[in-house]
Amino acid sequence: MIAPFLPLLVVDVGGSVLMIVFSFLCIGLVYRLRRLDPHNVVWTYLFWVCIGLAGFAVSRSAGHILKQALLLSGQKEAWDAIRPFSGTINTFMFVFVASVTLFFERVWRIYEQITADKAALQKAHAELLHLNQNLEGIVLERSEALAISERQYRRIFEVSRDIILVVDSQGRIADINPAGCRELGFGEPDASPKGERFQVFFEHDDDWRQLKAAIERDGFVTNSEIT
Repeated sequence: MIAPFLPLLVVDVGGSVLMIVFSFLCIGLVYRLRRLDPHNVVWTYLFWVCIGLAGFAVSRSAGHILKQALLLSGQKEAWDAIRPFSGTINTFMFVFVASVTLFFERVWRIYEQITADKAALQKAHAELLHLNQNLEGIVLERSEALAISERQYRRIFEVSRDIILVVDSQGRIADINPAGCRELGFGEPDASPKGERFQVFFEHDDDWRQLKAAIERDGFVTNSEIT
């Protein structure tokens, strides 16, 4: 019975030894990867999984080797007494690997959120850096655009034949174009109604109140006929 049993014995014992060797080779490989990138959560997870699998490989392989040694030496009763403890250790190592995997799932979600936040911060930092480096040019460009817009507005303001004026919240004229000065009777170059209350130029006070109420309510007035 020994000769037919020999191949099984070689496979069982040899496979057990190889399990131990390969498991510790995996630990060594993951340990080197983890040293290259200690903040990589994947390498940390694989490191602990490999430790759990190595523990399982050692407990299982040691149990198989011990089993074959005891059976070959005729000590089956001793193996029957040890077997429950070997199974308990194997179960514990399975639970350890499962716990690491479940814990990693939550850690991975946190890691993804941290990675996304890091990318957003890096993008914001790059934008701020670009803004700081080009701030003077941006200010100059926008100042030139504003100056052009002001010149265009002033040109329309000056050459328009219609009354264009700016009134403050108290109803006083803050600015008025030349056509407005002429229409309101201020034809002299130095004469201007600036500072005057605009409502004094209305024949009826109700017209001014209605106009003011419409502007305060809607922000603009269209097709309003006044005298």
